[in-house]
Amino acid sequence: MKICLDSYDGSLETPEDAWLNLIQRIEQVSCNLHIFPELATSGYQWEKLALFARLAKGFVNHLLPVAKKHKKVIVIGTFWKSNTKKFYNRLLWVDGIQNKIDFYDKMHLIDAFQEKEYLQAGQSPKQVFFQNIPIGLSICYDLRFPELFRKYVSKSPAEILLCIARWPKERIEHWKALALARAIENQTFFVGVNANHSSLVVNPKGEILCIQKKPNEQIIQEISLQEVPKWRNAFPVLSDIRKDLCK
Repeated sequence: MKICLDSYDGSLETPEDAWLNLIQRIEQVSCNLHIFPELATSGYQWEKLALFARLAKGFVNHLLPVAKKHKKVIVIGTFWKSNTKKFYNRLLWVDGIQNKIDFYDKMHLIDAFQEKEYLQAGQSPKQVFFQNIPIGLSICYDLRFPELFRKYVSKSPAEILLCIARWPKERIEHWKALALARAIENQTFFVGVNANHSSLVVNPKGEILCIQKKPNEQIIQEISLQEVPKWRNAFPVLSDIRKDLCK
């Protein structure tokens, strides 16, 4: 599987230009899975929530034909209007191969960025499939809560854990440490795409395969999906989980 970690941050551009630039970046790269950060075209601009959500709803209809044309899946984070006065921090899964759109809403909201004041928390985990490979979805602050990721390997075990983020530089060592931990404890690939810095891929043994060095960088990383079952069979940690302790 060929993955593009695209750390594009459009928050300093006009919302319309940010979406157009995002589509242009999609068309520049050949890959199976093209992943953008959390709130890629907006960042945390609470005063423009309604505008960002409205534009996202319009542009997502343009993303699906682009994904179909290039035979890839596009992942992007954006604001989305809920059924209340609040909004969701949403990961959109735009699948041009199966011709469908799915989503995950951030479950853990962080007070430090006023998320609880403006946003509605997601209510359930979300697992999607790419070429029959189960992938568990998450957004930024979710990474600090290992029970979510354990959930993804409890039934139809995820082989990739995907996290989009706007993780700040002052806590970037936490990002790296938690990425390694989630990959090691769940024996999965961890794919993390962060706005502007330190996007990375970790293999099931906890080895960093690539890490971003430059702002707005596009990194292409190929992973072998045979690595997950091979490592789980060689060192079967998941079969020793004490499920009575997870209730």
